[in-house]
Amino acid sequence: MTFLRVSLAALILVIMIFVSFFDWVAIPTSEPNTGVASQSATETARPGEPPRKKKIRYSKNWSGAVNTKPPSGYFAAAGMKFTVPKTLRPDIVKGNTDYYAASAWVGIDGLTHGTALLQTGVTIEVNKTSSEDVTYVPWYEWWPNIAMRLDIPIGGGDEIEVEVVMFNATSGKILLWNRSKGDWVARALQAPRPDAKLAGRSVEWIVEDFALSEGGNVPFGDFGVIELRDCKAHTSTDKVVGPDPSQPFYIRQDNLTRTNTSVEGQSVSIQYLTTTKF
Repeated sequence: MTFLRVSLAALILVIMIFVSFFDWVAIPTSEPNTGVASQSATETARPGEPPRKKKIRYSKNWSGAVNTKPPSGYFAAAGMKFTVPKTLRPDIVKGNTDYYAASAWVGIDGLTHGTALLQTGVTIEVNKTSSEDVTYVPWYEWWPNIAMRLDIPIGGGDEIEVEVVMFNATSGKILLWNRSKGDWVARALQAPRPDAKLAGRSVEWIVEDFALSEGGNVPFGDFGVIELRDCKAHTSTDKVVGPDPSQPFYIRQDNLTRTNTSVEGQSVSIQYLTTTKF
């Protein structure tokens, strides 16, 4: 597809032909957005511009940006770049727990089409009971299947590029490229079950407080600010769009706003709020 760089096309083709299989490792699962409320607000404009209206969308697990309006056709691919945080500070609400984490990912569907979600990204985990302390877990998921770990080295401060591609309702592909180390991995995927069909109705660029297998959300580690860059999506008719600036997502839990999101062009900035707002 034209969405992928020409320089990457040959690499991906080689991976698809010679990809090696290994034992998958399941990780804590991402899930479709669990929105809780919407609120209109006035956004500060540039000098000389009128104030802009935006619709803040609160979610229990997603912070970032989306686009639900393909100019024609359906969303067929999405991608972004980001720098992996070197570490996390403890969740300021749940306190100094032994384990806390956060995930950054790009995805297709899962918002207005909640029966499937194709996504790939990186989870940053701090586990004080582990000798490694901070770990960086690259993964992909075709929800409702569980997330699966990818075999590629990731470190704090690495620049990562991620892309998801929808070939049709039941097949697609993910790519995760560590631009700092020069390593990449791609996977051709099939829908995990008959009712997990993609529709290409939305694309997402997200930092998530993901779900635990035993229920509830993981203690949400303080990542400071994560900048999601070059956030782009391609439609089935070769139209290119970015995030919709009028619909930023904020994480809100137990009447506390946990993140602040700003969208400017193809950049999405997500700030962890160290002073929660009621």
